[in-house]
Amino acid sequence: MDETLEEGLDVLDALDIPESDLDRYDQPSIDEEEDLERPVYIEPGIYKGQLIEWGKVYNPMFKKYSLEMTFALGNERLKAWFNIEANNSDTLVKAGWKSDFLRMYQEAFDVRLERRDRMAPNNFMGKPLALEVVSIEQDAHKNPLAKVNHYSRVKKIVGLLKDELA
Repeated sequence: MDETLEEGLDVLDALDIPESDLDRYDQPSIDEEEDLERPVYIEPGIYKGQLIEWGKVYNPMFKKYSLEMTFALGNERLKAWFNIEANNSDTLVKAGWKSDFLRMYQEAFDVRLERRDRMAPNNFMGKPLALEVVSIEQDAHKNPLAKVNHYSRVKKIVGLLKDELA
Protein backbone atom coordinates (compact mmCIF):
# COMPACT_ATOMS: atom_id res chain seq x y z
CA MET A 1 0.00 0.00 0.00
CA ASP A 2 2.87 2.39 0.74
CA GLU A 3 4.18 1.81 -2.79
CA THR A 4 0.82 2.87 -4.22
CA LEU A 5 0.91 6.09 -2.23
CA GLU A 6 4.45 6.82 -3.30
CA GLU A 7 3.57 6.15 -6.92
CA GLY A 8 0.62 8.50 -6.63
CA LEU A 9 2.86 11.25 -5.29
CA ASP A 10 5.36 10.60 -8.05
CA VAL A 11 2.59 10.90 -10.63
CA LEU A 12 1.65 14.35 -9.32
CA ASP A 13 5.27 15.42 -9.48
CA ALA A 14 5.62 13.97 -12.98
CA LEU A 15 2.59 15.96 -14.22
CA ASP A 16 4.36 19.15 -13.17
CA ILE A 17 1.12 20.89 -12.11
CA PRO A 18 1.81 24.30 -10.58
CA GLU A 19 1.19 24.51 -6.80
CA SER A 20 -1.22 27.43 -7.32
CA ASP A 21 -3.51 25.22 -9.42
CA LEU A 22 -3.51 22.49 -6.75
CA ASP A 23 -4.26 24.95 -3.93
CA ARG A 24 -7.76 25.67 -5.20
CA TYR A 25 -8.71 22.02 -4.65
CA ASP A 26 -7.80 22.25 -0.97
CA GLN A 27 -10.68 24.64 -0.35
CA PRO A 28 -14.01 23.22 0.84
CA SER A 29 -16.43 22.96 -2.06
CA ILE A 30 -19.60 23.11 0.05
CA ASP A 31 -21.69 26.22 -0.41
CA GLU A 32 -22.67 28.09 2.74
CA GLU A 33 -26.33 27.53 1.77
CA GLU A 34 -25.85 23.75 1.75
CA ASP A 35 -23.95 23.87 5.04
CA LEU A 36 -26.92 25.59 6.73
CA GLU A 37 -29.08 22.60 5.77
CA ARG A 38 -26.76 20.15 7.56
CA PRO A 39 -28.61 18.43 10.44
CA VAL A 40 -27.50 19.51 13.90
CA TYR A 41 -27.69 17.49 17.10
CA ILE A 42 -28.34 19.20 20.44
CA GLU A 43 -29.28 17.38 23.64
CA PRO A 44 -33.09 17.45 24.12
CA GLY A 45 -34.34 20.13 26.50
CA ILE A 46 -35.58 23.71 26.78
CA TYR A 47 -33.32 26.33 25.17
CA LYS A 48 -33.30 30.08 24.71
CA GLY A 49 -33.43 31.12 21.07
CA GLN A 50 -35.07 33.35 18.53
CA LEU A 51 -37.05 32.98 15.30
CA ILE A 52 -34.94 34.20 12.38
CA GLU A 53 -36.98 33.04 9.38
CA TRP A 54 -40.32 31.47 8.50
CA GLY A 55 -42.22 30.54 5.38
CA LYS A 56 -45.09 28.51 4.01
CA VAL A 57 -44.07 25.39 2.12
CA TYR A 58 -46.35 23.40 -0.18
CA ASN A 59 -45.79 19.64 -0.41
CA PRO A 60 -47.23 18.47 -3.76
CA MET A 61 -47.02 14.82 -2.77
CA PHE A 62 -49.35 15.26 0.22
CA LYS A 63 -51.13 18.30 -1.25
CA LYS A 64 -50.70 20.15 2.06
CA TYR A 65 -49.04 23.26 3.37
CA SER A 66 -46.53 23.40 6.20
CA LEU A 67 -45.15 26.30 8.16
CA GLU A 68 -41.37 26.02 8.29
CA MET A 69 -39.71 28.06 11.04
CA THR A 70 -35.94 28.49 11.49
CA PHE A 71 -34.60 29.31 14.94
CA ALA A 72 -31.18 30.49 16.10
CA LEU A 73 -29.91 28.82 19.27
CA GLY A 74 -26.49 30.35 19.81
CA ASN A 75 -24.46 29.48 16.70
CA GLU A 76 -26.76 26.64 15.67
CA ARG A 77 -29.84 26.74 13.41
CA LEU A 78 -32.77 24.40 14.05
CA LYS A 79 -36.07 24.08 12.22
CA ALA A 80 -39.64 23.38 13.23
CA TRP A 81 -42.52 22.34 10.98
CA PHE A 82 -46.25 22.76 11.61
CA ASN A 83 -49.26 21.71 9.54
CA ILE A 84 -51.26 24.69 8.31
CA GLU A 85 -54.05 25.35 5.83
CA ALA A 86 -53.89 27.26 2.57
CA ASN A 87 -54.68 30.97 2.61
CA ASN A 88 -53.88 33.98 0.42
CA SER A 89 -51.98 36.02 3.01
CA ASP A 90 -48.21 36.47 2.93
CA THR A 91 -48.04 37.51 6.60
CA LEU A 92 -50.79 35.50 8.31
CA VAL A 93 -51.19 31.76 8.85
CA LYS A 94 -54.38 29.72 8.98
CA ALA A 95 -54.46 26.51 11.04
CA GLY A 96 -57.09 24.19 12.48
CA TRP A 97 -58.52 24.77 15.95
CA LYS A 98 -56.89 21.59 17.25
CA SER A 99 -53.56 22.09 15.47
CA ASP A 100 -50.26 22.21 17.31
CA PHE A 101 -49.44 25.65 15.88
CA LEU A 102 -52.72 27.29 16.94
CA ARG A 103 -52.49 25.86 20.45
CA MET A 104 -48.83 26.88 20.75
CA TYR A 105 -49.62 30.40 19.47
CA GLN A 106 -52.46 30.88 21.98
CA GLU A 107 -50.31 29.55 24.83
CA ALA A 108 -47.26 31.67 23.97
CA PHE A 109 -49.23 34.92 23.74
CA ASP A 110 -51.79 33.92 26.41
CA VAL A 111 -54.69 34.88 24.14
CA ARG A 112 -57.80 33.04 23.00
CA LEU A 113 -58.15 33.67 19.27
CA GLU A 114 -61.52 34.55 17.77
CA ARG A 115 -60.47 33.40 14.30
CA ARG A 116 -58.06 30.71 13.18
CA ASP A 117 -56.77 32.59 10.12
CA ARG A 118 -55.18 35.57 11.87
CA MET A 119 -51.94 34.18 13.35
CA ALA A 120 -48.82 36.14 12.45
CA PRO A 121 -45.52 34.26 12.86
CA ASN A 122 -43.82 37.68 12.67
CA ASN A 123 -45.04 38.22 16.25
CA PHE A 124 -42.31 35.76 17.32
CA MET A 125 -39.53 37.51 15.34
CA GLY A 126 -36.84 39.28 17.33
CA LYS A 127 -38.22 38.13 20.68
CA PRO A 128 -36.39 35.84 23.11
CA LEU A 129 -38.15 32.48 23.09
CA ALA A 130 -38.07 29.35 25.23
CA LEU A 131 -37.86 26.48 22.72
CA GLU A 132 -38.43 22.78 23.31
CA VAL A 133 -35.80 20.82 21.39
CA VAL A 134 -36.25 17.12 20.67
CA SER A 135 -33.89 14.65 19.03
CA ILE A 136 -34.82 12.50 16.06
CA GLU A 137 -33.55 8.97 16.65
CA GLN A 138 -35.56 6.97 14.10
CA ASP A 139 -36.42 7.36 10.43
CA ALA A 140 -39.87 7.71 8.84
CA HIS A 141 -40.24 3.92 8.82
CA LYS A 142 -39.66 3.74 12.61
CA ASN A 143 -36.24 2.16 12.09
CA PRO A 144 -33.61 3.32 14.59
CA LEU A 145 -30.94 5.67 13.29
CA ALA A 146 -27.29 5.16 14.14
CA LYS A 147 -26.21 7.55 16.89
CA VAL A 148 -24.05 9.47 14.42
CA ASN A 149 -27.21 10.21 12.36
CA HIS A 150 -29.33 11.58 15.22
CA TYR A 151 -30.39 15.20 14.75
CA SER A 152 -32.54 17.77 16.52
CA ARG A 153 -35.51 19.94 15.73
CA VAL A 154 -37.65 22.43 17.60
CA LYS A 155 -40.87 20.77 18.72
CA LYS A 156 -42.59 23.91 19.98
CA ILE A 157 -42.24 27.39 21.37
CA VAL A 158 -42.78 26.97 25.11
CA GLY A 159 -43.12 30.68 25.78
CA LEU A 160 -41.83 34.20 25.39
CA LEU A 161 -38.95 35.24 27.66
CA LYS A 162 -38.84 38.63 29.33
CA ASP A 163 -35.11 39.33 29.00
CA GLU A 164 -33.68 40.50 25.69
CA LEU A 165 -31.34 38.41 23.55
CA ALA A 166 -27.76 39.60 23.22
